[in-house]
Amino acid sequence: MAARREHHIPPVLTLAALLIPVIPFLIALLLSAGGQEAPLWWEIVLALKSEGEYRLDGGESSSRGRFHFKLSWAGWMEKDDEDYLLYRFKSDLSDWRAEETATSSGATSVLLTPDFLEKPSLDLKYILRRGGELHLNFLVKWIDVPQSGMEDSRPLLFPSSEENNQHGNQVAYNACIAKGSNRVALEEKEIYAGPAARKFAWEWKHQQWLLEQQHNVFNSQTHRVEVTLSIIPHRDPPESPRR
Repeated sequence: MAARREHHIPPVLTLAALLIPVIPFLIALLLSAGGQEAPLWWEIVLALKSEGEYRLDGGESSSRGRFHFKLSWAGWMEKDDEDYLLYRFKSDLSDWRAEETATSSGATSVLLTPDFLEKPSLDLKYILRRGGELHLNFLVKWIDVPQSGMEDSRPLLFPSSEENNQHGNQVAYNACIAKGSNRVALEEKEIYAGPAARKFAWEWKHQQWLLEQQHNVFNSQTHRVEVTLSIIPHRDPPESPRR
């Protein structure tokens, strides 16, 4: 007869598992005991800037481009039981510069910023509470290149957070981080203690040979990113409805 094996969970781990779901309640209780009420809502500002280049070479056609942009997202967050509800106030593109040079069958065209039919846009999808941390899920929506239309288009990927892990043209964004980290997160207790501000930065690079219409196409994309996150707690009701 095989011996029965019993598994014992260490008391410390058991206690931690019980405490994790009630951490926000404990934080609010401590703030109240110290004469400070828990926040009713939080103001959120996410600022992102990026610059990069792309290149497509294949057959008798090729294109090269570069870009620079600044985006911001502003909104607020409210507690909803063990989670948070996120509301958008506005999302702006404050700076957008782009240039593309395309050559096909000996003809060359140059596109400047006004010639680009598409522009990047920032979408903060949600804030996920995991353990004692808050993780941001956001995405800068890609555009198709080349914008000249001389070649078959493909997505030009723009920045996204680790929590989002976007996929475009069978490319996993998180797998191509060349430097730094796109993990945009902070400890939950920080937003209860006072204003929280964080900066994040990374570099992204992807290169790939593609077989299209019986010829090879070299696809290269790179960009650099800086993200600034600000979360400000408010303990008074807003002056006007926010919805």
